[in-house]
Amino acid sequence: MFNSNKGNKMVVKKYIVIILLMFFTVGNVSEAIKFEDYSIVFNINQSDGVHGNIHLAIYNNDSEEIPSITYILPHTIYNLKATSNKNISYIDEFHEEGSTKIIIEFKDPIKKGERCYINISFDGDMIWDKYGKKMFSATIPAVNSNFTMTVILPKGATVVSPAEGLLSITPQDYTIDTDGKRIYIRWKRRLSKEDRYFTATVSYVLQSVNYATNENVLPNDFYYNLLLIILVLIAIGALYGVYYEKKKVVKREKLIEELSNRVSNLVNDLNTLKIELENKEDIISELKRKNSELVDELNNQLEGYKSEVIKLNVKLEELEDVNKKYREELEKNKKIISEKEKIIEDLKNTLKIYKNNVEELKKKIKVYERTLKNMLMDILTEEEKTIVNLIKEYGEITQKEIVEITGMSKPKVSRIVADLESRGIIKKVKIGRINKLALTDKFRWE
Repeated sequence: MFNSNKGNKMVVKKYIVIILLMFFTVGNVSEAIKFEDYSIVFNINQSDGVHGNIHLAIYNNDSEEIPSITYILPHTIYNLKATSNKNISYIDEFHEEGSTKIIIEFKDPIKKGERCYINISFDGDMIWDKYGKKMFSATIPAVNSNFTMTVILPKGATVVSPAEGLLSITPQDYTIDTDGKRIYIRWKRRLSKEDRYFTATVSYVLQSVNYATNENVLPNDFYYNLLLIILVLIAIGALYGVYYEKKKVVKREKLIEELSNRVSNLVNDLNTLKIELENKEDIISELKRKNSELVDELNNQLEGYKSEVIKLNVKLEELEDVNKKYREELEKNKKIISEKEKIIEDLKNTLKIYKNNVEELKKKIKVYERTLKNMLMDILTEEEKTIVNLIKEYGEITQKEIVEITGMSKPKVSRIVADLESRGIIKKVKIGRINKLALTDKFRWE
């Protein structure tokens, strides 16, 4: 992919052999969570910016409650946003040695039998550029789930042909598609916790595209034909307007005739109603008499109701006295609650100070560990330092590769490696049928 085979191998191993620490936890009950969906989309723009979107659909099938989600992404990200069908009360991110810990807390925990959907969006730097050729590399934690990852290349990008010792796209169980403008690379698989993580890489180049000449420029004939069509439409509209006005006149004449008939019918109906009204005057007189009798009866009942109202007013005054006592008790309780809330707020501030102190101590410990490791490096010989630095750079490397890179003799490298291994600085790691060298945990440089 690059200028020389030696540089090729060094860059490939630098990208592929990096060991990243990843975790994915849901409170303390990850064993009780069912992941119904786990999908990620990485959208790359032409400025090498990467926008990621992670979708998680989880189901609480055993745990009592899930108060929070912790997701550790082995990349440095920014512009973090999170949404969920559950109300989110708190979201924060912590950056540590090239990884980002995302913490999401819910106002109401996810109860047993409930589903929760979470979308996490962010921007990140996941593109390496070498001599005009670019490599996208992303690593995400694995959980038991049906998993989908989609990488959308920028406009004008094409996948690089495979180079010596390097595949254009890894892993190879992918599908590739395009909408005519951009290339879509997708992986679908069943993940398990034993996988620990999933890493995808894509090598591509951006072809130079003259976007100014790529625009849809309409020819002059198009505008002439468009003008002709507009004129024809105007003529048709004018003809239709004349026809429509004539049709409206005919409709108005018919409407006037119908309204005249309706007025005549209404006059006849009005005369009929007058005759019926004269016949019903006797009935109205009888109804007035009965209405007078009902009014007198209702007045008598009203006097009885007034005495009842007086009694109710007395009881209401008694209830108001009781209510006044309850209000006084309520005010006392409110003051007590306010004092308790102030105490809780003070405790929260104290806890925040403790958390900041803990973070400072962690940073000091890391500085101490780094200083200790540098002191240990100072007691090594130059040749030992060269081998240790090579292992640190590649993560894992064979003795043969050390001989090729340093130019030392094979017996000399074997002797130095055996000495470093006996002192607990390096260790042998079996990968397939090949033994590789790696730094022990105690001497690993973060």
